Amino acid sequence: MSFENISMSDLDQLSVQHLIFDSKELNSLLKGHLFIERILDTLIKKALQKPEILYNKQQLTFSFKVNLAASLGVLPEEYWGPIKALNKIRNNYAHDLNYQVTINELNDLKLRWETIQNDAYQTAVRQGIEDAALISTLFLCWSIMKLLN
Repeated sequence: MSFENISMSDLDQLSVQHLIFDSKELNSLLKGHLFIERILDTLIKKALQKPEILYNKQQLTFSFKVNLAASLGVLPEEYWGPIKALNKIRNNYAHDLNYQVTINELNDLKLRWETIQNDAYQTAVRQGIEDAALISTLFLCWSIMKLLN
């Protein structure tokens, strides 16, 4: 949507719709993404002899951090897909005002779920996309937290 020829009234209505009423699941997804990024930073810094050289005044993208953690051997291969799926969802929200995550995309966040987790997720899916996003992101964060041990 172009903002060049839109009235202030329409722009106001659009901003209220997108900032207040839409995408309540976005909070879980963004915070989960940030949480996982901090874990990646910790894993990378532990693996490097002089992490300050890399992190000093550098803007490292999330994708680069995933690839670096993988190349350093601190991020097992089974984690790559779910983490990259979360990053793709986050990027879709960042670049498309009308984006809405799907259940299929949230399914891509699964990482070795146990039966009880699958049951909780299916219950969340029945409740709606917001609950499904919360549960799938939370379970992914819990799995990645274990890498810090």
